[in-house]
Amino acid sequence: MDTWKTLLECGSVSRHLAGPMELVMFARDAAQAARSAVLMPVYACTLADVPPGLFMSHARALALLHELRSALDCMHAAGLCHCDVKASNVFVDANGCTHLGDFDATTRMGESLTEFSISQLPLSEAAFDSASLHATPQLDEWLLLTTLLDLTRLLSPPSSHSVRQVARAVEHADAALLSSLTDLLESSRGLWEVIS
Repeated sequence: MDTWKTLLECGSVSRHLAGPMELVMFARDAAQAARSAVLMPVYACTLADVPPGLFMSHARALALLHELRSALDCMHAAGLCHCDVKASNVFVDANGCTHLGDFDATTRMGESLTEFSISQLPLSEAAFDSASLHATPQLDEWLLLTTLLDLTRLLSPPSSHSVRQVARAVEHADAALLSSLTDLLESSRGLWEVIS
């Protein structure tokens, strides 16, 4: 609820963010304090549910990158970072349109993370320290990059990969994706010493 209030106060919400249809305030009786809830749309599935190769051509991956960047740009403009970009948090509606959702890990920019998924982070790096992770646009860019690499099967299976493995996977992208994936890798510089 707090994430959506912040996004709505910012004024412009990307259509590639999942929900809400409505923010609802309710109370069971007059003596009870008002409670809030988010009424969310129903989506067909997440990208994690789609069989490999069925949905994710390189052209579709490029479109997905732009859709998710639109969602992340909206969050960053509001001073928020998603901090948990991964296939299971990208919802697909009945028309095939994608929406970034699951805002439980959303954190104000610059604050320490209290929740995150380890699957997209380079746990094997000597410089990796989960206690020092902070919500930054660079972290969201890294998570978007590794998610796209997993979905296009350039980096498989989805799990923690070293920075060098991620960089090598980017080098193997076809011409349509190479520039965009390289940009994501470049914007992640500074997260870990090995790519500084």
